[in-house]
Amino acid sequence: AETQLDELRKKEVKAQSDYEMLKQSLEDEMKFATKDMDEAKKGIAAASEKLSVAEGELTVTKKELAADVEAKGELHHDCMSRAQSFESETKSRGEELEVLAKAKQIITESVEGASLSQVSFVQVSSRLSSSMDLKSLEVVRLVRDLG
Repeated sequence: AETQLDELRKKEVKAQSDYEMLKQSLEDEMKFATKDMDEAKKGIAAASEKLSVAEGELTVTKKELAADVEAKGELHHDCMSRAQSFESETKSRGEELEVLAKAKQIITESVEGASLSQVSFVQVSSRLSSSMDLKSLEVVRLVRDLG
């Protein structure tokens, strides 16, 4: 009976020892799992913070992009308006130069052969007596219309 009691005590001690080992193993496993879970939660929190910052920056960037696109459109419109204005001014200047060249030609033709002392741009009468007077009047009107 004593040997049987010793065997049962050995089994009980072994079972107690196995239980303590299993308990320690499970506690260690829980401790490491809890540590891993805490690190994962910290990682998730950091990622969430980065995400919210990135979304805020994205919103700001989208607003800035929209403002830049609008400014570009306004600038393009302004440039096109100025280009058209420049083109019309250039065309107008060209027409003015043509009229002045024609006026110069008419004046040159009307005073051809006359000396400088004989030529004057002072109007002495309002009566037209020749085709030369008519040409001179046309030149004066053209020059006046240009002004």
